[in-house]
Amino acid sequence: MQDNGMVPMLTLPLNEDLDDDNDSTFILAANQIKILVKEVNLGLIARAKLPVTHWVYSNEPEEGGKILGVPIHGYDNTDAAKWIHRYIKAYYDAIIVTGGGIWQTSWGTPVFIGPELYGYDNYNHGTGKVNELIKQLTGQAPYGTINDIRNYINIFSWHYYPFNDESQQLIGIAAPTRENVIDILQKPTGVPRYMTSNSRPLLADINEVKSYLPSTIGVAITEANICHINDTSGFFANDSITGTGANSFIAGQFWAEMMSVGMEGGMKILNFWSSIEGQSADGYRTNVGFLNTDPDPSKFGGTLGAKKSTFYHYKMLADHFHGNFYRGNYIHNSVSPTPPTTYFKGIKTFASMEPAGIKIVVLNQHDFAYDFHVNFNGSGTNVSGRVTLDFNFSSDPSYAGLNTFMYDGVLALPRRSTTLLVFDCDGNFVSRTDYTETEALANVDPQLRQVGTVVIKPTVIACGMPGGIGGTINSNTTFINDTVSVNSNILVTGTAKLSFINCLVVMAPSTEIKANPQASIEVINSTMIGCEGTKKWNGIVMNGNYHAGLKLLIQNSFIINAITPVTSVKLGDLKITGSVFVNGITAVDLDRSEMFSISGNLFAAFKTGINTTKTKKGYVSNIKENLFYDLETAMKFLDDEHNKLDIICNQVMYKQEGIKSVGTDLKEQGTATLSAGNEFIKTTSFIPTDYLDHTGTATKYYYGPAQTAAFSFPLVMNVPIIMAAADRVCPILFAPLACPPWIVGIEEQAEETKPNLLVYPNPSQGEFTVSLSNLPKGNWSLTVYDVLGKLISSQKVDSNMESTTLRISSKGIYFVSLQSSDNRVTQKVIVE
Repeated sequence: MQDNGMVPMLTLPLNEDLDDDNDSTFILAANQIKILVKEVNLGLIARAKLPVTHWVYSNEPEEGGKILGVPIHGYDNTDAAKWIHRYIKAYYDAIIVTGGGIWQTSWGTPVFIGPELYGYDNYNHGTGKVNELIKQLTGQAPYGTINDIRNYINIFSWHYYPFNDESQQLIGIAAPTRENVIDILQKPTGVPRYMTSNSRPLLADINEVKSYLPSTIGVAITEANICHINDTSGFFANDSITGTGANSFIAGQFWAEMMSVGMEGGMKILNFWSSIEGQSADGYRTNVGFLNTDPDPSKFGGTLGAKKSTFYHYKMLADHFHGNFYRGNYIHNSVSPTPPTTYFKGIKTFASMEPAGIKIVVLNQHDFAYDFHVNFNGSGTNVSGRVTLDFNFSSDPSYAGLNTFMYDGVLALPRRSTTLLVFDCDGNFVSRTDYTETEALANVDPQLRQVGTVVIKPTVIACGMPGGIGGTINSNTTFINDTVSVNSNILVTGTAKLSFINCLVVMAPSTEIKANPQASIEVINSTMIGCEGTKKWNGIVMNGNYHAGLKLLIQNSFIINAITPVTSVKLGDLKITGSVFVNGITAVDLDRSEMFSISGNLFAAFKTGINTTKTKKGYVSNIKENLFYDLETAMKFLDDEHNKLDIICNQVMYKQEGIKSVGTDLKEQGTATLSAGNEFIKTTSFIPTDYLDHTGTATKYYYGPAQTAAFSFPLVMNVPIIMAAADRVCPILFAPLACPPWIVGIEEQAEETKPNLLVYPNPSQGEFTVSLSNLPKGNWSLTVYDVLGKLISSQKVDSNMESTTLRISSKGIYFVSLQSSDNRVTQKVIVE
């Protein structure tokens, strides 16, 4: 579950009309399946795609109490297992065994998943039927001779839907209350249930199955949700975000908690149902996916494809839980009102620990906010007035690196909320993200609330308050110590200056503050905030014609929820210092600028931090001492004359490129005597790449002796990197992160913008097929590096080439890189 990330799985169909008493019909069906598997994989390879390795045997074979039309609950355990075993064996033999099978070793190792039971307890009924079925499918006594002691499955699977509406009503079970949903995974006794046990937690079912299985066989739940169909008959209190159905906020918390149980139980696969489904023909009753399909304005504003709570909770754990799993206890400390304490009811917490640090998720399912305290050493130390989240990481290999063993939350855990806390390898607090039911109601994604000591105010501002300002300002106008509502666009004209000093400025949706040439704007010690989600404001727009003087000053301020907080065209001078920019697309966009100073700022939750285009030559500018927190690209330069731009002492946390410089004259950063002092941390790759990706005039980058390890990897920059004589001493504006990179999942990137490199099979014995596509014309090379950055091999590649063969003689982990002057894509491969 944590090891593999996402993998494609395809279900092998089963013909319901098979003759139950005629083995030849099973063989005929299996031959059809054999052709299907072969054609799918050959077709994928022909399109330079990876072949499918994970195949699922049919779907819910005992649904309705029947297998292939034969009632099974009336059979004894052996016969019940026999029916499922017959078609699984036939399929396996056709693909792998008969006549050598059709499976090709170049496709990788096949993984067979089954039997896909409709519900574990529906089938088991406490009678040991699952154990009997497992014996059949894994060649255990007394079936060793029949099965030739062969495992027909690699992973044992079933489905899990604890609640449903009409079905529960029909069998006399009351609809689930909010308390039932909170309890179901930990304490299901007496809880209404549909397809799960009413006597024990899910973890007990997982452990029971594992006790039956050989150690080499994994466990999976391949369909799961809080329910599999929406309420249309009133059996749920409602199916809204505040209700208990698949559209609800608590459904997302259920997904997160179920993922935690799966990790705790060592499951191989947990697959939720579903991504997107539901249509008008069924009244959107099947709109249970994590993306909305219902045009009803009361459902996510009627926005098709809107992301539900289930999407954001799934993404939170999938993005962050890649280390060792830990479940935490909580102690209520007699806080008021006192939350229940049994079975983690209402406040649940779990963590992932790895060499880079600790990530903790907290589910507050109560109607009250709570201050909190976290322990890392299981001491149970309490702080009066705070609930305690108590973890014991002392047995973890990374525990020895901790210097801090507790944390007191700065902001309370909001009511009905999920919180992600991130700590570095020393135990120091890094960041906090909150996702609340209130934000789900507003169709808003999780919000970054704190980075280091910087707290981003979580206040939800009413947009478009009456009595606001707007229109043209043609004389100097200053607001001091005031709350200002901007309900329509503002245009500052002539030589007027608009100033906000110690103000809260509330921006209505899609509004902007624009300055004509010669006009100026200053924002000092103020907060400018727009509506969250889809109702952001546009930002500050500065139009100039290279007039003298400082035209834009943003100092010690918060700029929140603007699409592009700062846009400038032909501006002679601007200064942005000591400020926080959060939640948008591009934080600062400068077109044809002269000089600028951007220093001591925090940029977070943007795609791009600073974007410059066609900057004029010969003007002294700087980007220094900023923290770029987890942006896709921190800095982008296009056709710029940055021959006097210093980029120094920045901490750059990025997903794709730290600095992307295209067609630019870029000054050498640092000198032979003193390093540039920037720290680059790629958050989507365990192996650092793309600190600086540059085309244009030749340049160099100087790093310090203390950064030798970070610059020892082969693909960090495509310009000469040189160790300076000394490290630059940078002000400690933010906590240093001298920690290993985080373990990450799958990097997201648009296929159409990147060359396509596919190396398979992976792992292999040393011989790989390399498929290439989407290569622009240019000088391409295919290089191989080991994990220490040593070049193993290199060969030229023609942009029209579609495939080649790659051989690596020694066992180990390697990085295959396809690169030109403008592009680079890398894949990790393993030689066994």
